[in-house]
Amino acid sequence: MIEHRGFSAWITSEDVALIEIEPRVDEKKHTVTCWIAGPVGKPFVVHWRDHGSKIDSASYIYVDGFKVSGQFLYGKGEELRRGVRVGPREERPFVFSKIDPDDAMGFNDKATNKNVGSIVLEIKLIKRTEVYGLNKVREPPNVIRGHRQAGDVCVKYGETRPTAEQQPTWKIRPHDPKSPGPFVTFTFRYRTKDWLVEQGIINPDDEVFGRPPTPLPLDAPLPTPEVGRSEHENNEHAVDEPELDDFDSPPISPRSPQDSLGLLGMRPAGSRTVSNNTIRSFSGTWDPTSASGTYDEITWDEYRHADDQDELDDACGTSSLTAATMSSVPLSQLTSLPTYASSSTSRLKSLYSDFTFQKQSNPTSYSSNVEWWRRTLEGALLPGWLSESHNAAATPDRLVLHASGVAFADNFRVEGVGKPLSIPTVIALIPLADFLNASRSIYDPGWLPYRIASVVVGKPLWWALGQLGIVDTQAGAFGDSSTAERWKKVKGDYVVVSLLESAAERILERQRRKSTGNIADVLYNLDSFREAFAACAFEDAPLSESDVKVVLKFLERDKHAVVVKGEVIKFLEQGVSETPEVTAVDSGILSLKTAVEKLQKQVDGLQHQIDERTRQISESLRQKRKEIALAQLRARKQLEEVRQKRLDSLNLLESTLLRVETSAGDIEIMKSYQSSTATLREILSHQLLQRDKIDETMDAMASANADAREVDDAIQMGAEMAQAEAGVDDSELEAELQALVQDVEKEKEEAVAQAQRDRLAAGGLTAPVHPPAVREDAGEGDVAQQRERVEA
Repeated sequence: MIEHRGFSAWITSEDVALIEIEPRVDEKKHTVTCWIAGPVGKPFVVHWRDHGSKIDSASYIYVDGFKVSGQFLYGKGEELRRGVRVGPREERPFVFSKIDPDDAMGFNDKATNKNVGSIVLEIKLIKRTEVYGLNKVREPPNVIRGHRQAGDVCVKYGETRPTAEQQPTWKIRPHDPKSPGPFVTFTFRYRTKDWLVEQGIINPDDEVFGRPPTPLPLDAPLPTPEVGRSEHENNEHAVDEPELDDFDSPPISPRSPQDSLGLLGMRPAGSRTVSNNTIRSFSGTWDPTSASGTYDEITWDEYRHADDQDELDDACGTSSLTAATMSSVPLSQLTSLPTYASSSTSRLKSLYSDFTFQKQSNPTSYSSNVEWWRRTLEGALLPGWLSESHNAAATPDRLVLHASGVAFADNFRVEGVGKPLSIPTVIALIPLADFLNASRSIYDPGWLPYRIASVVVGKPLWWALGQLGIVDTQAGAFGDSSTAERWKKVKGDYVVVSLLESAAERILERQRRKSTGNIADVLYNLDSFREAFAACAFEDAPLSESDVKVVLKFLERDKHAVVVKGEVIKFLEQGVSETPEVTAVDSGILSLKTAVEKLQKQVDGLQHQIDERTRQISESLRQKRKEIALAQLRARKQLEEVRQKRLDSLNLLESTLLRVETSAGDIEIMKSYQSSTATLREILSHQLLQRDKIDETMDAMASANADAREVDDAIQMGAEMAQAEAGVDDSELEAELQALVQDVEKEKEEAVAQAQRDRLAAGGLTAPVHPPAVREDAGEGDVAQQRERVEA
């Protein structure tokens, strides 16, 4: 039995209670959520109890989102619901069943319904006003399957059976008009026992059935609505009971504080039980052992509204036993990750199973699964989906993974697959506290967390610790432990180094591009640092406070790119050998820079107000509202005076900052001059650059050149003498060369002539038999040319 705000609820099947597993309470939204194991093929009954609120209450029951409604309670006692009415004298009982392959997918003409797989009991505090007639009888759906697979447990409705005749009920109104919603909501998420074991919610030998609560004793009869009678007449047997106008605080249950969730098996004492067989079923369904009136005459939608489900989902992440609260990442976001988009349902089931033992039997598959989850965790953390904050306005952490416990796995719950069981195995990161407090670089091989991270590639954190001799790695240490015990070992905050490295490189690249050489360009405070680098670190996503701390520590200790002193952040130049430090000059320049930026924002804001006043003046003049225009003009004049004062201050500060930067730059220039002079003198002081040594070296070089020329002349003379002794005549060689050239040219001419003849033959042309006639007046030269053309 689960309990909250003086009400309790439980579900039985064949007179055996279904034990509530992992009950979690949301004190803010007044919801209680738990798991139960639904026995397939068995009917069930929903029970609830009022421990003495002394206020009338009415309830609704939603089965897979289908509204069944409940009973009235009159300030105390208990009620139950066995099924849904389908006729004036007929009902169909609730039955845990199995989804058949032929059952239609979807939500029974609804676009979606997150309540599939849940039995929800809502209890509202009400006031009865007058008698109301019979409610409409609605045939329930065969099954609301949603996206569940064949063989999964579901709720169906048994064969029609006789029941008592439907009777009139009550019209009602909220007890507190300012708070008309549910006073308390109980949600039972039903699954098979095998599924609960597979998801690590229970152990195989855990009990899922228990003894039901003891019924409350019978006392006074309940009010029965009768047509034609007033509210006072219908309730006159209860006039001795005081009626409360306000219910400022929930009634206190007689249970012990340790049993606030019904975990000890104790049942609270009560003042009444299921009463006589009067009519009290406001849903139109009557049990032989129960009676009540209708909830109200308003036509409510047959399915729960989507926003109601948000409260129930929030309740799943809030527990009185654990401080952490986590909400699931929407399925649409999960499926947008590359790892999910490329994985089939069967692959997801393998990844969501407990693959811890594969590190010995199948190390290849084990390493692949660990790598998949590493990329998934990084992909979900970077957009801020795994942030610990529940404030929508808060900036989510993108570099720090908050492994807050068992509820963390709910972020990755997928309908039909469940929640992952091996996330404690794959969390192999550097703890946040160790990262921030360490004085040695994370890349130092002697640093313990680095050794763990190096060993842990493709292996679980606890295994790595065992390899380093830090913990025992026997089966009982991690592999055979329960999910809760595994989370105890890895619960905490971790730095994702791969994401940190990428963000740091983008920040450094952005700083290199924007730096102009002025000293003010390398100085920031925390706010200006966050504003300057938010766009590049996470693609226009702001840096959270934790992210800034982690990035600065990494840049200072591990990359030696910045130095931090209080609120002053100074980027260092590459290759500088001096000890990095933040000087008083740096602090002063940063103060000037910050003041200039603030004044510039003020000037921009004033200019915007002036422009707005000008627009309003023009608008007022168009509407001939001169008085208003005059007032706006006077206000604009005042704004212009303030703007001028701010501009004067801004100009003064900017000129001061410029002089300071120039002077600081002059210091750097003089340091360069001094360093260059010292370097030049050091070079000139070398013994090789002394006057005597230079003269000696140059004389030796001249002597060596003279020797080289003598050697060249001797070699040339020897070559000429050898050629003369060989008796070779150059004129003969020249004549032979000319003969070879003529032979080559002749061969070319023959080739050209042959090609021309081949072209004439291919065209069917032949040489004329007789020579062409020659004109009488043609000269000898013309005749010779004509003959040459013909012969050609």
